[in-house]
Formats: sequence, C-alpha cells, structure tokens
Amino acid sequence: MDPDPVGDWKYGPRNGTGKVYALKQPSPGTCALNPLQQFLDERYSFKQLLEQRFTPEMSSALFAAEDRELQRLFAGAATVHISQDSGVEALRRYRSLLLRSGNYLTAESQIRSQLHCLALTDDLTGFYNLHGFLILGMEFLKLARRNGQSVLLLFVDVEHLKVVNTEFGHAEGDALLILCAEVLKKTFRDSDLIASLGGDEFAVLALESNGQSKEAILCRLETLIKQVNEKDHLCELRLSTGVARFDQERPVSLAELLARADKDIYEQQCFGLLRQVDSFAEPSGD
Repeated sequence: MDPDPVGDWKYGPRNGTGKVYALKQPSPGTCALNPLQQFLDERYSFKQLLEQRFTPEMSSALFAAEDRELQRLFAGAATVHISQDSGVEALRRYRSLLLRSGNYLTAESQIRSQLHCLALTDDLTGFYNLHGFLILGMEFLKLARRNGQSVLLLFVDVEHLKVVNTEFGHAEGDALLILCAEVLKKTFRDSDLIASLGGDEFAVLALESNGQSKEAILCRLETLIKQVNEKDHLCELRLSTGVARFDQERPVSLAELLARADKDIYEQQCFGLLRQVDSFAEPSGD
C-alpha cells in the first residue's frame, strides 16, 4: 500500500516531536501478537489518530464509517470467499481513504471560514458589514475628495436592543434591526454607502448636497421613524444618531471619522441628561 501522505495510521499517532509511536511489536524469540488483539490495537490506534487530527464530530463520523465498512467486509467474507487477511488489508486501505477525506473536509471548512471573514455583506440586513464598509468607505472618501464633494458620516445606534433580545428573544431583536434597515434604505440614496457594523450599530457615508444636508437627512429619518412606529410593532424603533463631516482640507481616516460620529452620539446623550437634571433643579416659582 502506498504510504499515507499524512502519516501511516498503522504505526500509531504522532507525538509532540512529529515522530510516530509504533504499535507494540513482539520481542525476538517471543510469541507473535494474537491476530485478533493486533487487529483491535490497530482500531484503537486509528481511533486515537482521528481524535487528535480532527474535530470530535468529524472523528466520530469517520470512525463510524470505518465501523460500517468493517461490518460490510467481514459480513460478506464467507459469501465471496474473502480471506481474513484480505479483509484486513482492504480495511486498512479504507482507513487511509478516510484520513484523506477528513483532511479534505477540514481544509474545506477552513476555507469556508476564511471566506466568511472576507465576505463584505451582512446576512440579516443585506447591507455591507464592517469589513466591507472599511474597504469601500475608504474608496468612497478618496473619490469624494478627488471630485471636491463634501461627505457626511452618520453613526446610528438602535436603542435598547439588548433589552429587546432579553425580554422578547433574538427573533424580535432581529426584526427590529430589519426595520431599522428598511428606514435607512428609504432615508438615503442608492449612491450612499450603508453598513451594518454588528450588534445594534449602523453607519452611513452620504454625499452632502443642497437636498442632502445634515438637517435634511435627520428630518427625513425622524419622519420615517414616526411612520413605522405608528404601525403595529411589538417594539418601538428608537435610534440615536451621531454625525461627523469629512473635511477635505484636514482629512482623517475612516476609523477616526467613525469615532467622531460615535462621540457625537455620546455628547448628545450627555447634553440631554444635563437638560433633564436642570429641569428637575429649577425652582417652583413660589
């Protein structure tokens, strides 16, 4: 049999140095191992190798496949006149095939995981994700600067999403995120760049123009939020928004622009809290 490119299972699992632990061989002058015991030792060694090399789910599936092949080979041995040695050799070949299959499946899983990280869109909303926003957003800013266009970055936070997830379940939280996505789509133009940054956060890069000023955008957004909340929804949609303007004379990175818009939300919340405190502290006028 050709040597297995990932290590011959017949010689046991590899140790930490990459060497292979050999199965116990009989000393010269002693009796050879009982064929049945040797066969059982090989199965145990193969099972250990699977457990070391693959995930628990995959190693269990591969060992179950080996067990089915074992039963198939030896259940039909008497019918087709297969010798015991031939059956054992066939099983060894099948084990090597299983190892290669496990390697292929592991590689495929790793590639899928890497592709998922490289994906640019969010599955729930269909918007760009953070990775896509950072890649395309930098190009968006470069193009706007080249054309002399002003850009606004809006940072949007869905309020109380954690509470909704806790009280009503993640399905309702997802519904609230989808509702927010629908409002943002209606608020902005197709040429604007909208992204779901993960959790309860969204971001938008919008070209500023006469009909697309900061005030006009926020007014349109507020109107749409009121409209959707008039409909029968389990949870009300409430958004916090922060805005930062990209200054072409003093350009900053997209990450810095996000930080500024996020800080704008924080300052608005602090200002609102201070106004509430001031209103409580006002004298009664008696």
